[in-house]
Amino acid sequence: MLPDQGCYEERYRLTFPAARSAAFSLVPLIIAIFSHQPLPWVILAPVIFALATVPWLLAVASRKTAFRAGIAGMAGITLGADPLGWPFRHASAVFVPYSDAEGIVLHQRSGPSGWRIGDDPCIGIQRRPGAPALSRGNKPARRCPVPGVVAAAVRPVIAWRLTDTA
Repeated sequence: MLPDQGCYEERYRLTFPAARSAAFSLVPLIIAIFSHQPLPWVILAPVIFALATVPWLLAVASRKTAFRAGIAGMAGITLGADPLGWPFRHASAVFVPYSDAEGIVLHQRSGPSGWRIGDDPCIGIQRRPGAPALSRGNKPARRCPVPGVVAAAVRPVIAWRLTDTA
């Protein structure tokens, strides 16, 4: 099936950060299996592997929509559910109509004094003043330097990447 020409869409896929995470979480598992380690280490290594790697692998294998900007039919911006936040935080998919959107913001996460947290960019939807509240996550986004971006409308650009369609 051909992609819809009336929208820009990105899906979760294998990217360098996802492959790096899988490789780094595989090391303790291999060490625990092939070397003589104490029993707690042998039990803890598969748990660490499952918590660190399974969400990445599920996100890549599911090929769920990470970002969609629709032109025809659904005129708005969709940020897909964040499968990489499991088990610590889970952001469900959010749809913002163009009439409620002020802009799309790309930013680096920053700490309280302005220092950057990680190299992965984030994407957020800046909403117009007076736009109706989203179903949840209406507090201002933490670590986003742009006003008008709410927590439910921010996603890290990990396990997917924005591409130039021109």
